[in-house]
Amino acid sequence: MDDKEATITVVGLRQSKTGFQFLHEKPLAECASCRLYQVCMTNLEANRVYEIIEVREKHFPCSSQEEGVRVVKVEEADREAAIYPKFVFPFPVPGFWSKP
Repeated sequence: MDDKEATITVVGLRQSKTGFQFLHEKPLAECASCRLYQVCMTNLEANRVYEIIEVREKHFPCSSQEEGVRVVKVEEADREAAIYPKFVFPFPVPGFWSKP
């Protein structure tokens, strides 16, 4: 999928579907002692939206997810935004970086 970098992580069993998008946030306090902490929390950047591109069979128990977590491959999701045309300008703007 494009030139995006794919990453391995884990998500809740109910969310582990190809195409599912989620916002990765900061970890819960109970996650600090988990053996999956590195894969689950530090492989992804906080406050980014990711999309699952591949679901693997391996799953693990998790204290914060009812049914446990499953190993998945994710990449940063494309985000669409509506921008009023009046505020759009080409970059670099001629003369923007020059000193007066």
